[in-house]
Amino acid sequence: MKKIITIALTLVLMLSLFSLPVSAKGGEFFGGLSWTLEDNVLTISGKGAMPDWSAASKTPWYSSKGTISTIKIEEGISHIGKYAFYGFTNVARIKIPSTVSSIGDYAFNDCKNLENLLLYPYVMEIGKNAFKGCDNLSGIYYAGSYENWTWTTASFK
Repeated sequence: MKKIITIALTLVLMLSLFSLPVSAKGGEFFGGLSWTLEDNVLTISGKGAMPDWSAASKTPWYSSKGTISTIKIEEGISHIGKYAFYGFTNVARIKIPSTVSSIGDYAFNDCKNLENLLLYPYVMEIGKNAFKGCDNLSGIYYAGSYENWTWTTASFK
């Protein structure tokens, strides 16, 4: 009996050496949209518009805002909601897909470490103060024509 217990404990110990820590979080948050947070990368996926929030603290990922360095919004998302990432000061990279047509008020406000941004020509509306306080934002690259840009309603103040 003692030998069986010793073998069992040895196996448990050996298996614990090979287990990987799980640091992923996530879930559904609105009409079939979902989010995952793994290795400091927040990914938003699904089809449709993100909701507009009344404050950043209402978003399901808010409690992890200090650890998020990259935001990946996947193809299929059509609107980035108001206050979605407000005050996410550690975010340096944001991937916005070609399916996004509007960015809500204050969506990326105070993302102080954000450096560059690529916008596709399908973005037709950029809300009030969407990028205000992005102190390190040195370039916004627009993939469309000048004519497309003039059709865009944008507020960078």
